Amino acid sequence: MLNKVRRFIELNKMFDGCDRIIAGLSGGADSVCLLILLKELAPKNIAITAVHINHGIRGEEALRDEKFCEDLCRRMNVEYRCFKYDVRSYAKEKHLTVEEAGRALRYEAFNHLAGIRGRIAVAHHKNDRAETVLFNICRGSGLKGASGIQPIRDNIIRPLLCVTRQEIEQYLTGKEFSWCEDYTNSSNDYARNCIRNQIIPIIEESVNSAVVDNIDNFANNAMEAERYLSEITDKLYRERVSYTREKILIKRLEELDDYMLKRIIRKAFHETCESLKDLGMVHVEAVKDVYNSDVGSVAHIKSGIMVEHTREGLLFYKDGAIREPSFVKVQVPGEIELPNGIGKFEFSIISPMEPEKIPKEVYTKYFDYDKIKFGLQLRGWQSGDYITIDNENHHKKIKQYFADEKMSVTDKTETILLADGSEIVWVVGKRIGNRYKVNESTKRILKVVYGGEA
Repeated sequence: MLNKVRRFIELNKMFDGCDRIIAGLSGGADSVCLLILLKELAPKNIAITAVHINHGIRGEEALRDEKFCEDLCRRMNVEYRCFKYDVRSYAKEKHLTVEEAGRALRYEAFNHLAGIRGRIAVAHHKNDRAETVLFNICRGSGLKGASGIQPIRDNIIRPLLCVTRQEIEQYLTGKEFSWCEDYTNSSNDYARNCIRNQIIPIIEESVNSAVVDNIDNFANNAMEAERYLSEITDKLYRERVSYTREKILIKRLEELDDYMLKRIIRKAFHETCESLKDLGMVHVEAVKDVYNSDVGSVAHIKSGIMVEHTREGLLFYKDGAIREPSFVKVQVPGEIELPNGIGKFEFSIISPMEPEKIPKEVYTKYFDYDKIKFGLQLRGWQSGDYITIDNENHHKKIKQYFADEKMSVTDKTETILLADGSEIVWVVGKRIGNRYKVNESTKRILKVVYGGEA
């Protein structure tokens, strides 16, 4: 088994660039075997520290495990560290399950000791991977979930993922090493224990005795397929994504086949909320329903994710990320910087010029200052707002203007208006009110420059 683990470590480059290994040591057979093999296989210039976590759950049995680990490290001449936590209290405080809380605290301790160039070695093996694959498939995961536990992820390495639980126990018995048994492993109160203690043994007896090895092979194939498809997904995503104010816009979705569209949607989920927990295919289909609906359709998906069908594509954002422009009175001359990164405006009075010589720019506009009646405001749109559209002073409700422009809910909410009472002087970045245009009789020109996000 030693050579098998050595080849696995070399194949996955687990020790490359590493100066320290933090080995999780529970006292169980898997972690004891891991520590023995690391001591044997790690280069001499890599320091090994065994870390035991007492979760404060199993009373006297937990103290027994703690002492066992300390004695083992003393005999092996390995640096030993022990951390004690009240996992149940932490779980309650953070609204986590006990399992989730225990894992969070373990890795907090591991990462603290690992530093920048350290690796965290954990003792997952083939049986663990098989259990995880079955668990993920039953929960409805895709290829990534079917890959199960990975040999290396970030700074976490799993040197024993190439061997079975049976091989581990045989190796320890041959070396005359003992280990601690955790009684919770025999309880079927947890879903994973049920898979370990009941489902896999039934499959081994009734279907195929090599089920663990076969699931491991399946997981490796799924991992390779997922890696290949991820490269394609990332490339297509980069070509289509644009970011603005905490939102993600995915464009040109009509070019994608259905399978890749679903992968792009899941990637957008992950970027929006940084987790795919509790986000399944039903939520992907909900986004597709938005995409197949009319422009302007909006849906609340889950975990605060909002998705909107715009003219450009699908817009993903967290609920509350859309920010309306503040209501601000304008002083001329002067500068105004709207909050939340909306942008900066500069207002100044300049000498008259011939209308045909006025520059045609998107974010710099010129107005007849003497036609302003009530004083200027920067704000979002309100009921009753209108804009003049021709020299006869015909006007159009801003609400109708938005509809004619096919503006999305987000566009309408975030559009900045320069207003004179209820009359709109400038829909910033778009059209200006016809009544405020500079002409031959203009005596004072108001120059307004919008500088975009501050």
